Amino acid sequence: MLITQEDFSIELLSEEKTAILTGTMRLSSPTAYDEFFSEIVKMMSEGGSITVDISQLEFLNSSGLTSLGRVFIQAKNLNMTGKIIANKDVPWHQRSIVSIAKLWPKALVVMK
Repeated sequence: MLITQEDFSIELLSEEKTAILTGTMRLSSPTAYDEFFSEIVKMMSEGGSITVDISQLEFLNSSGLTSLGRVFIQAKNLNMTGKIIANKDVPWHQRSIVSIAKLWPKALVVMK
C-alpha cells in the first residue's frame, strides 16, 4: 500500500511488515498524523516484528515526532520487537529518533 501526499509518502510493505516514510511531513497537529500512522498501527496489530524506515524522511515536525512516539508506545504495549532505520546524515535523526526510540525498548535503531 502506498499513501502519497504532496510532500511525503508512506509505503507499507505488508509481507515484510515494513513502513517506509519519505519526504517532508509538516502536519498541523499530532492528531493530523493519525490517519497516516494508523496504517502502521494496523500492521502492528498482526503481531511479530516491524520495521519503521525513516532514512528518507527529511523532516518531521514536533507534532509528527509526538505522533511517531505514540506509535512506538503502542508497539511497546503490544510487546513487539522491531527496527527503526534512520539516516546518520540527517541531523534530527541523530537527536530525536534516538530519544523517542527509548519509548520502544525492544526496537533496534539502525543508523545507515
